[in-house]
Amino acid sequence: ENFDIRNYDLVHAGGKRVVYILGSRGCPYLCTFCAAHLVHGQKVRYRDPIKIVDEIEHNLNKYKINYVGFKDGTFTVNHDWVKKICAEIKKRKLNIGFCINARVDTINEEILQVLKDAGCKTMGFGIESGSQRILDSMCKGTKIDQIKSVMKLVNKYKFFTIASFMIGNPGDTKDDIKATL
Repeated sequence: ENFDIRNYDLVHAGGKRVVYILGSRGCPYLCTFCAAHLVHGQKVRYRDPIKIVDEIEHNLNKYKINYVGFKDGTFTVNHDWVKKICAEIKKRKLNIGFCINARVDTINEEILQVLKDAGCKTMGFGIESGSQRILDSMCKGTKIDQIKSVMKLVNKYKFFTIASFMIGNPGDTKDDIKATL
């Protein structure tokens, strides 16, 4: 009874009513700067897509939300799971927008189309650095060319994109920082 939806907001949600949902826990990646695999384990555990969409629908009906912030570390690790969630959103004709976090090495054109068709508006990416040497030293597992290619693809589908970067990584030189900027 004390839940006030006005306390929850996302700057990129455009003033819409937002709820946050966690669909999975765990991270299969071993980036040196991140504790997600230590806190939640390396094995990703997924909630049932039907139950996730049930939760969305409940919040839509009870709180009149029209935007969902998925708080999964990397929503796009398992494309089959993502497709099931998106198909269920479409099947129920839920008119909501949502945002996700992704890695560039989990994105392809097919999954972008599926996400867009279901209402995904925003994608957050941990790019971290513009220096391949630094990406390699942090065990990120991504390549600069891959980042550029995926960003072009994401822009083609007109997603609002949030890219996260870190400055001052161990070993960062002025040239690495310039490459990131």
